[in-house]
Amino acid sequence: MPQPGPTRVTLNGADMESFFQGPVNAVCELAVRQLQAAQQQGRADPCSMVLLVGGFARSSYLQARVRAAVLGSGLADQVVVPPAPQAAVLG
Repeated sequence: MPQPGPTRVTLNGADMESFFQGPVNAVCELAVRQLQAAQQQGRADPCSMVLLVGGFARSSYLQARVRAAVLGSGLADQVVVPPAPQAAVLG
């Protein structure tokens, strides 16, 4: 009796995007809320920079969505992602 071969699952870009849509939306909403809170505490000018760090920040999809949300809000001038965002350690 022949042995079955490996099972393959093929996912397209839309499938992959759907897996991360919830967490990405949450990151975008949190970033905008934090900027709004800073503005409500008396900041007259927009924030000059949002620094996106951590392992998830390596995702070009996340970077694009955060840039769109933050820059679209008008509350920050730029979103910066360092060359190795996963190397940032907060503690």
